[in-house]
Amino acid sequence: MKFIFLDDSRQKNPKRARMGPLVGVGGIIVDADALGSLESEIDLICTKSYRFPARAMFKWSPGSGDWFRSAIIGEEREAFYADVLLACKNHAARAVVAVCDVTKTKANSSATDSEIDALILTLERFHTSLSSSEPGFVVVAKPSGGTTSENKMLATCMEHKSIGTDYVKFSKLAQNPVVMQSAHSRVLQAADLVVSVTTAMVSGNTEYAEKIFPMVSRLFLRDWRGLIGGTGLKVHPFLLYKNLHFWVLQEDAYAKGSTGWSLPENSCPYASNPLIY
Repeated sequence: MKFIFLDDSRQKNPKRARMGPLVGVGGIIVDADALGSLESEIDLICTKSYRFPARAMFKWSPGSGDWFRSAIIGEEREAFYADVLLACKNHAARAVVAVCDVTKTKANSSATDSEIDALILTLERFHTSLSSSEPGFVVVAKPSGGTTSENKMLATCMEHKSIGTDYVKFSKLAQNPVVMQSAHSRVLQAADLVVSVTTAMVSGNTEYAEKIFPMVSRLFLRDWRGLIGGTGLKVHPFLLYKNLHFWVLQEDAYAKGSTGWSLPENSCPYASNPLIY
């Protein structure tokens, strides 16, 4: 069995021309046999190597009252993030993220908003990554919007687990997804790191994220060709943001089914500059 730990991230003011606000959903995939060890190792990194007090958690963008915000800063914070992501790599964890422009048409007609759209796109990729006889289990960070957001998200997950989407039938999910507070799981906190760094990179707000992103990128799921684009990282809408796979992932090709494209593609936005439409 494989677990996926999911969180979300938003970029309200992307730097790329004519790009709307973004929402990303994604996180960490880890085998059940490695989950306990990964959770313990990340916790040891926090408490032993970086002196975290009891119940202190880490985030990519910690709040003003969080211990992590002022206690672990600068190069020490970069080293901490690197240690966490290395622990994920050493436990054969993988990453998947879907990022959607909230001003554009949704990828899934059944999605009520762009966050649900990104969630469905991520679950599709997680499900596809499972072997034919391998069940998957979904853990989602408790939404910040309270009970209403949580109920909406769970209702959507249960509906799609039952009927699937136009592209994927979620037959390999062991049960309905569960919600957990991030404070109770170091792996969920690592999921926040993965999705937040990736969404920042897609948005063009790369000042801090670009130092950490190479360590996130090596965790991404890849297709049989070895490509991340469309598999480990899905950016929607694809036709508009296809060339970002070249600028963000440094991949010179994109494949979808039996069709492939060389990147950057001159007929698409961001062909010669990652910030200019």
